[in-house]
Amino acid sequence: MGKPYREELEGLAQTTLEAYALPIERLKRAIEDDAGQGLVVVASGGSQTAAYYLAQLHEQAFGHVSRVVSPLVFQSQPTFRHQAVWLLSAGGSNEDILNAARHAIAGGAQSITALVGAEDTPLQLLLATYGASRTVTFVVSAGRDGFLATNSLWASCLLVERAYGETLGDGPTLTASEVTDAVAWAKVAVDSIPDWTNQFVGIGDPVTMVGMSDLEMRATEAALASVWVADLRNLAHGRHFWFATHGKSTHAICLSTAPYRALATQTMKLIQEASPVDVIEVPGSQAFARLASVAFSMHAALRLGEQIHRDPGRPGVPPFGEALYHLRYTVDGTARKEDRDRQIILAKLGRPDGTLTDDELATWRAWLQQFRSTLASADIRAVVFDFDGTLIESSRRYEPMEPTIIGELTRLLKADIHIGIATGRGDSCGIALRNSLSPNLWSNITIGYHNGALTQPIGDIELAPGDTDPAIIEAVHRIERYVLWPGRGRCRVYETQCSVSMLDGRNLSEAWQAVYESLHDLIEDGLLRIWMSSHSIDVVSSSASKLNVVSLTASRANCLPEQVLCIGDRGRWPGNDAELLGMPLSLSSDQCSTRPDRCWNLAGMTRRQVAATCYQLQLFDASNGVLRFKGG
Repeated sequence: MGKPYREELEGLAQTTLEAYALPIERLKRAIEDDAGQGLVVVASGGSQTAAYYLAQLHEQAFGHVSRVVSPLVFQSQPTFRHQAVWLLSAGGSNEDILNAARHAIAGGAQSITALVGAEDTPLQLLLATYGASRTVTFVVSAGRDGFLATNSLWASCLLVERAYGETLGDGPTLTASEVTDAVAWAKVAVDSIPDWTNQFVGIGDPVTMVGMSDLEMRATEAALASVWVADLRNLAHGRHFWFATHGKSTHAICLSTAPYRALATQTMKLIQEASPVDVIEVPGSQAFARLASVAFSMHAALRLGEQIHRDPGRPGVPPFGEALYHLRYTVDGTARKEDRDRQIILAKLGRPDGTLTDDELATWRAWLQQFRSTLASADIRAVVFDFDGTLIESSRRYEPMEPTIIGELTRLLKADIHIGIATGRGDSCGIALRNSLSPNLWSNITIGYHNGALTQPIGDIELAPGDTDPAIIEAVHRIERYVLWPGRGRCRVYETQCSVSMLDGRNLSEAWQAVYESLHDLIEDGLLRIWMSSHSIDVVSSSASKLNVVSLTASRANCLPEQVLCIGDRGRWPGNDAELLGMPLSLSSDQCSTRPDRCWNLAGMTRRQVAATCYQLQLFDASNGVLRFKGG
């Protein structure tokens, strides 16, 4: 199996050019959405190098500790799956990464992002069933890697490096030409070491440890040499005894950057008393050094292979190795099937599995049955939807609507069900709906823009202009002065609303608190209200309310507002659907309030956002202008 490793290294230059030409908007939005929290990055084999690369950049950019784990370790800890989960894979098809994805879905992961070096993979198809996920795919002309990760890994690192630099507004941290220089530097650095025949110890500093860890992976996976790695100070805690015992057969290689050069010099001067030492000074910025250390590892693997006459790209795999790779397994405790009601109750309460007592379960099961009875007894003639996180994934909010939800909306409209859309957006919502739904279905659709401040038929292309609310003008002034850090956030302004996004490491709850504190007097005086969406903080005029859309849609459907089915994703206060999902007939596609008689997510834990909306709509029959609950 595999391909010649030297040819793969020769392809790095072309992969660099292609990686700089690939679009990274989806990757940047994923980073933006997770800027307020740490990541759990799941990867195996060579993809772990890209995982460490990603975790390091996220920690530096936003100050949140991020952890890299293997799929098996990920499945062993239930707490991991409640975080922002990233899955990295070159091919998106191995059983380990698929099991990790299943585990994240079963646990209701807050969000799942996959970075995959292939398209239309089993991993992408699996995540599509969940909803609150995003798959970023890329393909380079080098094709699939040989036995060791090379061009797919290199492209992953470059895409991540570019995306973090542009997300922070700094532009690319390196040009393609500088990346090419890093590869050339790495080859020269490897060639400067004359002897590659001993056991090796790779020593790095906080910047270059990513390359040293990659070298350990390559040497071990292709059985090229005995290599272990340590950083400059961890080396001092017992590991120095290795040199005292095996110094003559051990070679220390240290990659050091400018901030740690003095420490590297002192450390290696002591080690060379027992063992051969090479100190390689890595020039340039941190970004240059990170990539150069990985390129050094790739070229070092070639030299190690040449010493033993083995091609690292195709070392040959024994039958038991193939069987190990394709082994199918389950981890005790992670594949347990829960009864449907329990899953729905966990979704309602936002609680992790294992935290419900038997008494709590019985109490909430009774409330769930009562809610189902309420739905079953209702003749519903209208539905009001939130948009982002309900009809379109919050992670894909700049992309076209998905065919599944278009099909469900079309089914309702053809049955003469009236539909209202209550969105925090401006006309981008109307454009998305008009592009998705046939014009002959528009007559029964009303859109409430800017959280219901302006309601009009879907066919009205121009939004009615108006003067900006003075309270909004004052809010924007305060937010820009007291809340937003320069270059690390933005405030979008409309007549009756402003939407605040932060890229300074604060999560949505912290951002909401900061905005609230700057505007508390205006809020307490009833001039403004403040909500939290799935991706921003919305400050709205007192006249704005999604209930305006409910009232107008009910009037058009000739029914009472209490007879309108309301569906949104942020039903828990201060979510921007808290009012909407406070109506008696209400369903959530994500977060629920704790009110027991309304705002349930009947999709349970394993579907969120659009997937949850579609699932719940399928629990209703629609005909002759009436929607009826058939159970679920």
